[in-house]
Amino acid sequence: MITFILTLIIIGQALLFIELAIIPGLGVAGVLGLGAIAGSCYLSFANISTTAGIMIILINIILATIVVMLTLRKKTWKRFSLDTNIDAKIDTPIKEKGVSVGDTGTAITRLAPSGTAIINGNTLEVTTRGILIDPQKNIEVTEISNNKVYVKEK
Repeated sequence: MITFILTLIIIGQALLFIELAIIPGLGVAGVLGLGAIAGSCYLSFANISTTAGIMIILINIILATIVVMLTLRKKTWKRFSLDTNIDAKIDTPIKEKGVSVGDTGTAITRLAPSGTAIINGNTLEVTTRGILIDPQKNIEVTEISNNKVYVKEK
């Protein structure tokens, strides 16, 4: 019986750790862990003695405190957290590509009103002011605003 009670204590504390650290918020592991701990207390009171039951309660409280303290340590969360920094850029600014107002190029796709064009050797996403421009037509940059290139047919 003592072995079963100790097994319930170990399983209950492990399930509490799982609830706190690995799958927080789900609740199933926490409820099962508390049930195992409560079962160990009940079995020790019912089958051994009142003194043993009180000792089991104290052991469970001490172990639960240790589990919570270990779980809330900074080092524990570092092991479970993603530590990668994302330093990718969405797109290179137009100024860095050497494109400015007045530059010319060629439409690669149909600009209806936006599409792809080659300007100064750079392939860019460009937009017209509502005008449709067919592929292979010469275009001119009329405006650059918020990293967006506006063109017209030349």
